[in-house]
Amino acid sequence: MALTLKDIGLKFIIEPSGPSLTDDERYLIKHLQPAGVMFRSRNFLQDAPYNEWLSCYRELVAEIRSLIKRKHVILSIDHEGGRAIRPPAPITRFPYAIKWADSIETVTEMIAIELRALAINLNFAPVADIHSNPDNPVIGPRAFGSTAAEVTEKCLLFLKTLRANGISGCPKHFPGHGDTHTDSHFELPVLELPPDKLKERELVPFKTLINSGADIVMTAHVLYPLIDPNHPATLSEVILK
Repeated sequence: MALTLKDIGLKFIIEPSGPSLTDDERYLIKHLQPAGVMFRSRNFLQDAPYNEWLSCYRELVAEIRSLIKRKHVILSIDHEGGRAIRPPAPITRFPYAIKWADSIETVTEMIAIELRALAINLNFAPVADIHSNPDNPVIGPRAFGSTAAEVTEKCLLFLKTLRANGISGCPKHFPGHGDTHTDSHFELPVLELPPDKLKERELVPFKTLINSGADIVMTAHVLYPLIDPNHPATLSEVILK
């Protein structure tokens, strides 16, 4: 049976372009019926007083919910600490994850309380990569540690605490971005690790988190040529299976 437009829409989380929807975005959301949306800094009035940006944001959320005719709408954000904090003050500016690795439950509960107040139900965190390469320009202090054991332990606590407060988490970046030398936002990193080495280190946190009920996993825009020489992980059928 052929897929309908709404069947296809369920496979997408889209990003509004600003603090309010454009006419084109309203049309797209109404007809595509996506699984939900992801909010970025541009969706908040960054320089406005608290009451003003909050009111504008709530109007945006209400309109999105009115357009998506589904009981559950994914309202997501990238909120891991450090540079990945999108809403303006007074939302707490938590530092990078490594700075609060010993206070996971306390900090994560505070993160969850603030996100829940913004109607967020999916947080694209934690970083489940292992900080194994000191020259890595994009992971570094975003990771909870430099060993598979400590990253696994911290990420489990993070997800457990988020879930206890009504928010889903999303471990990233599968199958591992911690040992790269380049930033995948600007160029394609190449990580020449064989499958057995990935299983010994990079995959350990992800395997445990998935087996523990992680709702969703974010893939890495990284090429693993010894596994799939033609596609980065995000597009690799071999890796995603």
